[in-house]
Amino acid sequence: MKPYLTLLLAAALSFSASAQNHKHHHHHHKIKAPNGGRILHKLVPHAEFLVTKDRKIKLTFVDDKGKAITSAHTLQMIAGKRSAPTKFNFEKTKNGFISKEKLPEGKLIPVVLTFSDSQGKKKRIRFNVNMAECPTCDFKEYACTCDHDHDH
Repeated sequence: MKPYLTLLLAAALSFSASAQNHKHHHHHHKIKAPNGGRILHKLVPHAEFLVTKDRKIKLTFVDDKGKAITSAHTLQMIAGKRSAPTKFNFEKTKNGFISKEKLPEGKLIPVVLTFSDSQGKKKRIRFNVNMAECPTCDFKEYACTCDHDHDH
């Protein structure tokens, strides 16, 4: 193959991959969190992760338009320091769960969520809950949708 054709093909493939990644990236922001939390895109159906004012965890399952829906998933969660993690117990709500325990104190709290579907298939999601105030919007950093560097 001639060098300019190879270069042209590489550029076309790169542009195509970039366009697909670009579209995928915007899909994440299309779903509006109904309560101002963080959408967990890695889970299907998606779920909104919210830390309430009293630091309890509220999970709401949502469709692709951000409307609350029901789901047969079950949930386990641990948070905080590995040496002394907090294990959470949840009450089932119409569209998700609410924790009995509060999120440990601090600004950056690691969490591990384990969802199980009705067939027992598990999905584990790990991230840090950044409780710092976003400087440019009304949300905490963990739920921020601004276009700046933050720990998502």
